Amino acid sequence: NGGSPDLRPCPTRFPAVPGRRADSRSLTVRLARQYRRGGLSWVFVGTRWIIRTIMEVAGVAISFRGVNVVTLDVKGRLAVPAVHRQKLADHCDGQVVVTLNRETSLLLYPLPEWEEVARRILRLPESEYASSLRAVMVANATDCRLDGHGRVLLPALHRELTSITKTARVIGIGGRLEIWDEATWDEKLRRSLDVVREEPPPSVGEILIN
Repeated sequence: NGGSPDLRPCPTRFPAVPGRRADSRSLTVRLARQYRRGGLSWVFVGTRWIIRTIMEVAGVAISFRGVNVVTLDVKGRLAVPAVHRQKLADHCDGQVVVTLNRETSLLLYPLPEWEEVARRILRLPESEYASSLRAVMVANATDCRLDGHGRVLLPALHRELTSITKTARVIGIGGRLEIWDEATWDEKLRRSLDVVREEPPPSVGEILIN
């Protein structure tokens, strides 16, 4: 064969175990063990890896929605709501970026989405606004990773600048999560309700469903 690797799938048999229900998890474990023994030429193990690869190839964007109330622990760790946790695990293996928002809140982006946002900010034409936006969002971007309990540690400086102490609101908005102090979010929501009750500008009114 001239040293060329044989890439043909190797037939693999797994003996049936009496009284044991066959499921995808046990099959995955057996495939992994067989792979380590060299019995398979290649194998894809791990449903999260498969889902993440399909999403990347298909260009499927992650999307968050909803409002959740969360409580930070004494170390400043925030437990990401379960409704968002699995999405982050599948989409980016729990790798996220936390940074300051232009408003008095924090932004949590999946790593791939943040990299695109950062590129757009860095490409802005030089101006005082662009420089200030880089100072607020890019300079303060902190790489984080969800721990085994789905928690993310919010940097102390970020919490101080946004007055986030014990109770926070986690807001899902498209490709990001916003983290607000509870009282600050309630005030923001009241102001927003006053604004949207007014007649919308034509460009916005066209997309509203009455």
